[in-house]
Amino acid sequence: MREQKKDITMHIVNRIIVFSFVAFVFLLLFSYDTSPLYKWCHSDTANYMLEGILVEKGLVPYIDFFEHKGPLMFVIQWMGAMLTGNKIGFLLIEIPFLTVTLYGSYKIIDLFYNDQRKSIIITIIALLLNRIYFAGNMTEDYCIPFLVWSMYFVVKYFKCDIDNDIEHNVKYAFFYGITFMVCVLIRMTNFLPISVMIITGTVLLAVNKKWSNILKNIVAFIIGAVLVLVPFVIYYIKKNAIYEMFYGTIIHNIKYTLNTNGILLNAGVFTILIVNLNLLMSLLIAISNFVTNKKERIVSLSLMISAIVGIVVQLGMRPNLNYMYIWFPVYIVACGMTADLVQNNKIINKVFGIFTLILISLNLSCAFISTKSMISYDVNKLTGIEKDAKEITKLIPEKSRNSVLAYNVKSEYYIVTDIVPCYKYFMLQDWMCSVNDEMQEEFKEYIESGQAKYIVENGENNIYNENDGTDNDLDYIIDEKYEEIGRNDSFVLMKRK
Repeated sequence: MREQKKDITMHIVNRIIVFSFVAFVFLLLFSYDTSPLYKWCHSDTANYMLEGILVEKGLVPYIDFFEHKGPLMFVIQWMGAMLTGNKIGFLLIEIPFLTVTLYGSYKIIDLFYNDQRKSIIITIIALLLNRIYFAGNMTEDYCIPFLVWSMYFVVKYFKCDIDNDIEHNVKYAFFYGITFMVCVLIRMTNFLPISVMIITGTVLLAVNKKWSNILKNIVAFIIGAVLVLVPFVIYYIKKNAIYEMFYGTIIHNIKYTLNTNGILLNAGVFTILIVNLNLLMSLLIAISNFVTNKKERIVSLSLMISAIVGIVVQLGMRPNLNYMYIWFPVYIVACGMTADLVQNNKIINKVFGIFTLILISLNLSCAFISTKSMISYDVNKLTGIEKDAKEITKLIPEKSRNSVLAYNVKSEYYIVTDIVPCYKYFMLQDWMCSVNDEMQEEFKEYIESGQAKYIVENGENNIYNENDGTDNDLDYIIDEKYEEIGRNDSFVLMKRK
């Protein structure tokens, strides 16, 4: 018995070592915003990094700075900022999260395809096929490990327990509760990929009149969720910011999501296909498995519904690949089904193998082309912005750098100049406040008050300049209250009159 436990432990350790190495290499190559191979950080990652740095400096989220993400995201970013003080710290945080994701994915595939070595290979292939651009340090990266393991427990129940009339394990429900609250406290909508599968399981229990088991699972779910939530509630009550936390985490997030409704529908057929490719593949695989494998019809039906829900949700989102990445658990189940479909048919196996190799080659080619393009973009465009940011900031006296507002400028400005924002709506204010009239009015009053001694705006040649050439009310107010004292290609510096 002792030897058997030792073998199991070694098996787990070996898998963790393999997946840790894969995670490290993958992130080093494709996590453009956190990998030391690439200098600049210019996506949402920069916002999160800055927020981690601000928390590390003692600022309180939602009070001293605003972001429509949950408080757990700030804790993760604070950990990254604490580790090294630069982007490598955030990469080090990502590695264990991706390792756990890969190990959970391997366990899912192993439920369908009981060949441990090949299951590892399929897991790695699935990661490479899932997407060709990986900005890194996004909200999805920190939710997916929990979603993947929740998916594993659901699929395990569907495949192994239902046929034997085994009740749903309350420990699984406890973990679902943890997953739900982790997603809410990072980005609320990230829980969607697993929700359909959990609802399906609940319906099955109701059909079989397992009322006692349903009640136990509901209690376990609530306990798991509450355990994650309570520390944050206590902290924000002490900071007199509990309403602000719930507003930023839930209410503003809902408004923002509704405000993006239908954007992908206007992006063109090709973009829609690319963004939804993995979900479309998952849907086709689920239909095929439903028709050919009677024993797995519950799993197949659940996967079909999940894929359809995912496609519908994606059509209402911006065509960003990181939004697609959250559906990775659904795609992993489809990969497991695919392996199960082909393992007993040699001809299909060969065809699938060749097709997979072609897909891997195409994806890797696109990935490295994207990497090369990113390096060129980094050197030719973004490095110039960094230089301009530092140059324009030299015009601001050291003693006044605690009163600088970057108006409609991205977070990178604060990072490269080491300036702490003087106001909670610190970046892309027109966009950030666009879903809330009160926020717009509050920001307008702040500009009118002239509290910020200096305002930094995008220059005409800044690649982030989204000005359509028309002035809004704030432009007139700024021109009235402030005077230009310097400019370069990327930025304009205004000083209070």
